[in-house]
Amino acid sequence: MKKTILAAGAVLGLLLVGGCATTPDEAKTAKVNPAATQLEIRDQITATAIVQSVDVENRQVTLKGKGGKLHTISVSEGVRNLSQIKSGDRV
Repeated sequence: MKKTILAAGAVLGLLLVGGCATTPDEAKTAKVNPAATQLEIRDQITATAIVQSVDVENRQVTLKGKGGKLHTISVSEGVRNLSQIKSGDRV
């Protein structure tokens, strides 16, 4: 009798554990829409500024815009001629 109860308990335990196992749900996996990751340029703005300072080591340039307001921008690694830009240059 004890063996029957033990065997029945083992089968019941396996069924319970098996019921807890799940496969990845398609609804839970993120799907990226390629159209949502693309940018579209609708308007183009042109501006001119005068270089106030260039920090080549930290890749930052301080520009003086219209009205005398200063703007410090970070320059990406894609800009290869950063060392050629000097204070007073018009960009």
